[in-house]
Amino acid sequence: MAYLDYFPQERIALQEELAHPAHQELWPLVAKHPPQEFELRLAEIAAYLGIVLDGYYSQEELNKLCDILTRKLYEKRTQIVIPT
Repeated sequence: MAYLDYFPQERIALQEELAHPAHQELWPLVAKHPPQEFELRLAEIAAYLGIVLDGYYSQEELNKLCDILTRKLYEKRTQIVIPT
């Protein structure tokens, strides 16, 4: 009997945002950790964005963190720079 594990939408959205070419300097940092070390991958992304993580997180909290990181990565790549 086969079991299917579905990934939460927040994790899928984070993975899709990470694939954007604007984040290519982040790719080697995340690639240092295998997919089984998902929490370490999140820590690399958070450090890249200047977000401090401290503590233990439930699966629900990790999903919320994925959503926050996705939004921050999106903001980082869509910032408008106005020369002065």
